[in-house]
Amino acid sequence: MIDTLAVQWQGIPYTPEFAEWLRERYPTAHFHQAAYDAGLNWGGVTFQDDVLGTLQVKSNKLGNYVRAERSIPKFMYEENCRVLSVDEATEGIAGWVAGVEALFADWWEIPNPHETAKVQRVDLCYQTHVPGLQDALQGLYKGLNLFRTTRYGLGVTPAQMHLTGLTLRRSALELSRWYDKGWESGNERYIGVLRHEEQLRRGKAGYYVDLSGPRPVLKAEEARQRMNARYERWGGRVNGISVRAVLEEHGLRGGAALALVARPDWEPEFKSALPKATFYKVRALSYSARQSEFTVDLTLPEDAWAEPMVL
Repeated sequence: MIDTLAVQWQGIPYTPEFAEWLRERYPTAHFHQAAYDAGLNWGGVTFQDDVLGTLQVKSNKLGNYVRAERSIPKFMYEENCRVLSVDEATEGIAGWVAGVEALFADWWEIPNPHETAKVQRVDLCYQTHVPGLQDALQGLYKGLNLFRTTRYGLGVTPAQMHLTGLTLRRSALELSRWYDKGWESGNERYIGVLRHEEQLRRGKAGYYVDLSGPRPVLKAEEARQRMNARYERWGGRVNGISVRAVLEEHGLRGGAALALVARPDWEPEFKSALPKATFYKVRALSYSARQSEFTVDLTLPEDAWAEPMVL
């Protein structure tokens, strides 16, 4: 359910002793000392903890604060291809938050820093195996772009394709992504798995992960509805052909058949250019490929995160 989470805590000092402690514990920490010495809001200190992720000590109008960011599946299992169940995500977030607060246990300026914890970023995620993922992404691209938005008086195509998938940017605080998890992660087991992420920042993030109590509370149903809202205007059903399966079974002849599926108007050129027997085999294979067309429903079911999703 949750991949990356970022949380901010107020109430940390920035004294010479604290800076020296950081330098000793994290020798590679990057300091922006000049701005602090000048009394400005400063870039702070950025450092990497092998377990807790990326941490920063910075300042804002309320004082100095700690910001930590981590993939919760990586925190728990050292890889983020797995989609956590609600129960797993709750346990993982609780353990990670407690770990960050314990790291600065000797330095907090307030008795209960947990009361100041605010979620700054959350990545909601869901994934499913799709037999013809590239075709499905094309169908998804068309569905998302049925309704164009207007910016500065110009029509804008909302979704943008990239190498492994597509993105839909709603605002500076909201980004939707769909991509091949295997290609992006480098994990071959997840090639053909479509990952849908909703990346939310600031107040929008805090709505879905509540840290105000002693235990995290995740609003799973509200998160599911938010992710399904991307499909409500066009249904979320995409059609496609398993291109990979056709190519693996039929090789170059399969590639020719797929070209004929995409451009049936090319049939006269195929007929004139190919040997007669080859042409009829390719055409028959293209008919077979059309009949194997599949439909995938991308909407999240009610029990989307009841169990972890792992291959």
